[in-house]
Amino acid sequence: MPGVVLLALGVVWLIVQCGVGLLPLADAGSLEPVSRPERFWQFAFLGPSIPLALGLFLLRYRVRRFAQLKHESLNCAAYLLICAGVALVLGKLCVLLID
Repeated sequence: MPGVVLLALGVVWLIVQCGVGLLPLADAGSLEPVSRPERFWQFAFLGPSIPLALGLFLLRYRVRRFAQLKHESLNCAAYLLICAGVALVLGKLCVLLID
């Protein structure tokens, strides 16, 4: 159950984060344009990647107790690092596409 909640939280956060970033870029005539959108998009996916990684980890390894999480801490750290790395690469890709 906590894995599903974290996964849903991450997906909602990602949708909101992308929506907030796309609004100023959509119509610069009516909305206040962002002075440096690359600063936003560079780290836009980093925040939502953490609950997504934890949710996927909890669902994959079926972690139900803290003792089991402590036993699988190396796998959990690997999931977090991989998802954070992918999020940063996606952010850099968005910055390159904006320029």
